[in-house]
Amino acid sequence: MGMKNDNNKVNPLAIVIVLVVTATLLFGTIWMGMSARRATDDAVRSVSRMFMDELAGRREQVVASNLETNVNAIKNALELITAEDLSN
Repeated sequence: MGMKNDNNKVNPLAIVIVLVVTATLLFGTIWMGMSARRATDDAVRSVSRMFMDELAGRREQVVASNLETNVNAIKNALELITAEDLSN
């Protein structure tokens, strides 16, 4: 009866190990979350830039096509003008 029962005591080393593992998991989770957010932001920027470049390229094609059409219309109009038209 005078024997001390050590089975109910928590080992302080076990508490330190649990705290270290918990802190490591918490830090790792936060760090991975921040890295994932940065990667997502970079991906969104890249896709947005690609989309805007494509949109600008298509707009450039439309403007060039419209200019070419207008230039051709002006050339045709100038070819149809006669000296008599200019005398009026």
